[in-house]
Amino acid sequence: MTTDDADDADAAGAKRAAEMKVAGRGRGGVGCGVLTLKPKNREEALRLLRFLVVGGGTLVVQLVVFGTLRQVVGETVAFSVSWVVSTTTHYFANRFWALPSARQDAGKQFGEYLFTIAVSYVINLGAFKALRWLEVPELWATALAVPPSTVAVFLLLNYRVFRAPAATAEKR
Repeated sequence: MTTDDADDADAAGAKRAAEMKVAGRGRGGVGCGVLTLKPKNREEALRLLRFLVVGGGTLVVQLVVFGTLRQVVGETVAFSVSWVVSTTTHYFANRFWALPSARQDAGKQFGEYLFTIAVSYVINLGAFKALRWLEVPELWATALAVPPSTVAVFLLLNYRVFRAPAATAEKR
């Protein structure tokens, strides 16, 4: 993939991300009230479905690691370590299955992924701490901390980090 191809794919991804509904819920979309994801075609719907499957699986990984570590360390350390383990699982499952990408710039792509997960971590830890402040039990707080960042992470991963191959973008 040449630099021009990558720039074209970036522009196509940005355009698709901008086309997502920003307010309300559309029929057939997935969202959190403020932002609704409504896939434009079958391939985009499959990418979203696979992303959600990966998210569910990595949530299970995080809960198991958190529950195990919580017996020997504090809640913030247990949450952070479990988040790192689940995020590593998340990277490989998304990169090679849920959101396959034709990008050839693996180093830059990994850097973009690190930025995305840093944003996710801030949102997740903030939600976890807020839920614990409200006295939500630890495992529930860990699980409920995930949804607030899901939409933002999907948009960044699907349309930037692990964007679909340019040939798929051109069919739209």
